[in-house]
This record gives sequence, C-alpha cells and structure tokens, in this order.
Amino acid sequence: MAIPTWYRTREVLASTWAIDDHGHDVMWLLRGAERALLVDTGFGVSDLAALATEIMGASLPLIVANTHGHHDHAGGNWQFPRVYIGAEDVAMVNQPMPEEARQAAMQRLLPSEDAAARELLAHGSFLEKWAATVPAEIVPIREGFVFDLGGRVLEVIAVPGHTPGSLCLLDRQARALFSGDDVHSGDIWMHLDHSTTLSEYLRSLRHLLSYQDAFDRLLWGHSMDPAPASLLPTLVAAVEGLIEGRLAGEPWQTFAGDGLRYDFCAGKLIYRADRLC
Repeated sequence: MAIPTWYRTREVLASTWAIDDHGHDVMWLLRGAERALLVDTGFGVSDLAALATEIMGASLPLIVANTHGHHDHAGGNWQFPRVYIGAEDVAMVNQPMPEEARQAAMQRLLPSEDAAARELLAHGSFLEKWAATVPAEIVPIREGFVFDLGGRVLEVIAVPGHTPGSLCLLDRQARALFSGDDVHSGDIWMHLDHSTTLSEYLRSLRHLLSYQDAFDRLLWGHSMDPAPASLLPTLVAAVEGLIEGRLAGEPWQTFAGDGLRYDFCAGKLIYRADRLC
C-alpha cells in the first residue's frame, strides 16, 4: 500500500535520496553495490517500506538505522524486521506508543482537510498497526560500528546530546555526515528532560570536530537541503559561550517544554539554564 502523495523524494547526492515525511521530518536512503541503508523511519504513518523498495528495487537488501529514538525519526520502525539504534535510546523504541498518545498524534498528523491524510485514512488496516507494534529485532549499536553497503561504508559516531543515544553516520566517500537532530541549521532541542547537559553535548561536538576533515555537508533530519560543515565550529563556540556565561539566550516556548533560545549562524539552540553542567 504505497501512498506516493504522502512522501516527497529527491536524489540529493549520488545514490543518496532524501525522503520528506509530508513536511514533518526527513529520512535518507543510501544505495551501495550490495546493500541499501535507510537512515531514520519518520513517523511511519505511510508505507515507507514499499517506497524504499520502489526506489532501491526488491533485490537489494535493506538495512534500517535510527539516528535517535524520537517518534518522528523512529515511528516507522514497525514496518521493518530489524532496526539498529544507539544503545542508550533502545528504551525509547522498545515499546509501542500508548494508545492515548497514538490517537492524539494521528489527529495532529492526519488532519481531515489534508488530501494525502484522507488517502491514508482510507487504508485503516495499515494505520491500525502504526505505533502499536515494534520491530521483531532492535539491535543496539555504539561508536565504531560500521555499515558496509558494498563499496560504500558508513561509520557510526556517538553524539550524546539531543538524546543520550544520538548517533551520526559518516560517509567518507560522499564527504557527508548524516547528523539527525544533533547538528544542523534548524532548531536544536537540548531542553528536553532526557537531553544531556550542555557540557556533555559540548564533549560530543568537540569529538565530531576531530572528523571535520572527512565531510563537507550535514544531511540532517528536518530538511532535504544539506547544511554546510562549517556550521559545526560555530555551534561549538556558541555552546562554549553559553556554558561559560559569556552568551545567553532569550526565553522560548515549545510544545515539549520551555527553555532559552540562542541564535547561532543559521540555527537556533534551545536549552535550559539548569542543565548547563
């Protein structure tokens, strides 16, 4: 049950497709000579597995990995038999969404005035499974794990911050870093209850800096347009300034809680004053 009107796809780099999840998030599909890799699964309300097969072909084995465990990046995990995720985020994806939260999310994601949403709702049997099941196997991974696609290798780098188990995937051949929600030019949420302190996040960012000669662009979780790698040192400087008290944000509200917002370069960092160290 592929619903092409829900997803929008674009080949951003050679053998690298961005999949826009109806404006909610972005997933990445990578082709190697022997295997394909799907980075994140979005909300999972439409048939992502069918779309991946349509792009890659049925003969190419598909590996699925999450950059972190939030529902907008791991909600489609239920469509796949095995999913790899950072060990510290396993608990987030190892249980189905509570029914009350599931129904509230459906109302928000599938408004009746949206034509693509109406098309999805007409296939109720598919949505009955959404967020109510988990993959048959969830595989915890840590820094140093490698996805070998055949002529194309993705290296796992642990980046605790947005979530404790957040991961980035480095593609040296494409000179690209798949950075999830941890490093990008949008709103970086560090004010969540399970986000790390800014000090731990800074250690993660400095660790990423040791790889900066290996990538030129950031392919992240909420835009089909890559962000420049030059954003990373600017973000590091901003976090250092906030921790040291040389910089300060302004009060900011989100649906997931309040915090302070500091604008850096093309992005915004949302954090909590009581979680600096």
